[in-house]
Amino acid sequence: MVQEEESFQILQRTHLVSPTLRRKLCGQSISEVLGIDRYMKGLLPDICARVSQNEPSTYDEVVALVERRRTPTS
Repeated sequence: MVQEEESFQILQRTHLVSPTLRRKLCGQSISEVLGIDRYMKGLLPDICARVSQNEPSTYDEVVALVERRRTPTS
């Protein structure tokens, strides 16, 4: 019963995500897209903007892009 309620809540939340993320739902699980969206909202605005330009579609891509942005270039 709890799992059904959580699934229903996740489906309700998909209406709140941005249209860009909604289009990505076809190839990804809803929970992954919501997780990426939540993680991106927690980033500093300049890092978020730069990472968003690359349109990451998995957690690994997001983390790799953030790490690349945080690594100082010599």
